[in-house]
Amino acid sequence: MNLKRFSLKDKTNRVAEIGTKLSERPHEGALTRVVEMQTGKLPSIAYLNAAVASMLVSAGFAVFSRRKEFATFIGLWAPSILLIGVYNKLVKIEQGDRSALFRRRAA
Repeated sequence: MNLKRFSLKDKTNRVAEIGTKLSERPHEGALTRVVEMQTGKLPSIAYLNAAVASMLVSAGFAVFSRRKEFATFIGLWAPSILLIGVYNKLVKIEQGDRSALFRRRAA
């Protein structure tokens, strides 16, 4: 078996290589940046709370309303809200990873 040992220099070069690949990715537009900045101000739990609230309101309409389509309409908001929350979380994680990579590169 030929096991290759990597030196610290090899590992540093690999991190720089990954950073270069990240910087070569296409950039999003200004609108995307604005939306991500605004949604990033909300804590992630807010999206979960909003989804649960829409489910509770939907259940309330289903029980106490004569028009059941309102319950269905509001109940369908929950998956969308959760999906927006997941997107928000992924953006926060990616921004954190990117800033950590740039901090390491600057050091």
